[in-house]
Amino acid sequence: MPYAVYFHDYRIAPPWLVLTEGSAPEYRHASLENSWKDDLEKFRRIKSHPSQNLADFRVTATFYVSALLFFVIFIGSLVSCSYRFWTATLICMCLCGALLIEYAKTPHYVAGGIGLLGVM
Repeated sequence: MPYAVYFHDYRIAPPWLVLTEGSAPEYRHASLENSWKDDLEKFRRIKSHPSQNLADFRVTATFYVSALLFFVIFIGSLVSCSYRFWTATLICMCLCGALLIEYAKTPHYVAGGIGLLGVM
């Protein structure tokens, strides 16, 4: 895909926090270099401060779900014996875990999992 080739050629910071950063390629434009260097600084900041990673995760999560709904899900998890509820909860937890190892957390990454809230 074209975006994968573009990222491979120009991106310094890897997409996941568990990977190491790459070497800087030769950029042809100063604005492109500044953009990718800012991206690298954000990667370093999130990797060195786990609290920043959790703050970014909170911003992404609250895009779809309010704190009140988190409270209802928590109470439901204490009371529910439904297999369907626990399966949906497990899938949501896996989705959240996957989002925590990415450094660029945007709401469209979790859009596919939002349908699970209706199952819960």
